[in-house]
Amino acid sequence: MYSLKSKNLAWLAPAAMLLFTAGCPVDANEEKAPDADENGPPPECMAADAARIRILQAAKGLGTLMRPGRPDVTQTLSLTRANPADPESPLVLSNNGFGATANASVCPGMKTIIASTQVLDGEMIKDGELGKVDIDIAAKERITLVVTGFVAPAAGQDSVKFVVIRESKLPAREAGKSNLIVANAIPDSPTVAVDFNPAAGAEIAALARYGVSDVVAVETPEKAVTVKVLEGDAAKVSFSISPRFPAGANLIAVLYDTLAIPMNGTKPSSKLFLTGDDPLIGNAPGSGIIFPAL
Repeated sequence: MYSLKSKNLAWLAPAAMLLFTAGCPVDANEEKAPDADENGPPPECMAADAARIRILQAAKGLGTLMRPGRPDVTQTLSLTRANPADPESPLVLSNNGFGATANASVCPGMKTIIASTQVLDGEMIKDGELGKVDIDIAAKERITLVVTGFVAPAAGQDSVKFVVIRESKLPAREAGKSNLIVANAIPDSPTVAVDFNPAAGAEIAALARYGVSDVVAVETPEKAVTVKVLEGDAAKVSFSISPRFPAGANLIAVLYDTLAIPMNGTKPSSKLFLTGDDPLIGNAPGSGIIFPAL
């Protein structure tokens, strides 16, 4: 069984939120061979071979299910087998809120992950399937999985989609530089350019909707960096990674939420999720920072 819960921690900048997830068990055996468990079904894999999946729930339209007498459970995710006794059964990602993050250990192999959410059906609470994805997971692999799209799409909007980012693409770091992958998980985004200024080298000329960039090597400035998302020459939205851009790290930046301008003319609600192996943002299981639009 894979289970996890996320907790929010303040980071160094008041505009940012650090999302930390407690470690979770994996259906694996630390010491014995997979067929040596005498007290139940054999574990699916050895724990040393387990992969790690970092999950960001960014599908638009997920509300909060408020139950009488219970607290808000928006920041909860769980990843469990549909059939706990069957290692081949799908993994079900259950969630109750937009913007939740989590970390899970998963045994290698071809896995089907089903995203679901709890919905009210009259007086009953039931799970509603949002979508599913098949992922071929290698032993010890590190993957970031973003659930995006629209839960209840209107005309012209996409249904729930999945963006799979394989962190194995990140090479060894060079002195004085960070490696960066950028993913565009904004469900109403055109193809955009992304510019990190003044982080030299971090310019991405074209990033399609649900696209994942090649790795770019960034000369780290050790200070705040402005991230601009541009359509043509026009900036659609901007973010500030502050108080400093992580130095000498392997990083993943995920653009999500929406680029639509609200009817009142205020700024879009787009967000930037930054994670990686820098101690302040991604070294703890499930952690990352969400930066709002400027």
